[in-house]
Amino acid sequence: MGEGQGCPECGLGECDSKEIRQRIKAGVVFLLTHPDKPGFVNIGLSHSTLEETVRDWPWGEWEDHHYRNVENVALAESIFWELLGESIPADREPVKKDLTEAKEAFKKLFYAMQEQIALAERAKEIAEKNIDITR
Repeated sequence: MGEGQGCPECGLGECDSKEIRQRIKAGVVFLLTHPDKPGFVNIGLSHSTLEETVRDWPWGEWEDHHYRNVENVALAESIFWELLGESIPADREPVKKDLTEAKEAFKKLFYAMQEQIALAERAKEIAEKNIDITR
């Protein structure tokens, strides 16, 4: 370990934990609901830890209905909306959606992300093997 001086393996240098999470794209994804807007859901994305995000809650009166720690918050967001059959809303505005449907999509999110990541890694391995074969 770099013992506060950065990681000798990844070469990130001196960074705080939030900066490292941003660089590696990790964070927390929240399924948000609002007490005054029944029937609407939204997604909250954070590169902070769960504890930091809850302490500094950036979504005003929107409430955490569920959350997931994820390897890639942007990928999680796009997959969530895809599972709901929606595109990412313009300006990240809330969407009118049945909460049961949104919870089901959120439940499937982790497994869909793992599948997508595994497929991307496999495609990269195959591409690297093809490059080695053609050399």
